Amino acid sequence: MVVGSQQQVQEKLTTCQVQLMVNLQRGVLLDMVHM
Repeated sequence: MVVGSQQQVQEKLTTCQVQLMVNLQRGVLLDMVHM
């Protein structure tokens, strides 16, 4: 049970990190376009 919950938390963290990376990349692209 505990291992499963830890795995779910890790998956959520990784997905959040991926979303953050995508948002950062989009922001950089938008900044470059505006410049």
